[in-house]
Amino acid sequence: VARVFVERYGTYSTDSGFTNILEVKDLATPALWARIAPRSAAAAGPFTRVTTRVASADLTQESPGSATVEITALRTQTKDGEAPVRGEQLITITLQYTGTAWLVDRFTSAEL
Repeated sequence: VARVFVERYGTYSTDSGFTNILEVKDLATPALWARIAPRSAAAAGPFTRVTTRVASADLTQESPGSATVEITALRTQTKDGEAPVRGEQLITITLQYTGTAWLVDRFTSAEL
């Protein structure tokens, strides 16, 4: 769940509106969805595309109702014909067990 969430949420283009966010609705707790749900029109500006791929995922904490996963993601950003910019990002995902499924409850990220 954590890997899929990171790749879908982190991959987008200005031409696709909020598709990346809408795709993770079923992977998020209601509390997280309330924070990340799209609220306005997509920003205008030059074409931008970001592709995110998970390079590694480590389960760092686990209990019966929650878990924490540390993910290293590789991101490539292309802006309006410029050379692609590549970078790594460390993402901490907190999962919550809802009784039927593990869902993402919160996440934090930092550039590496």
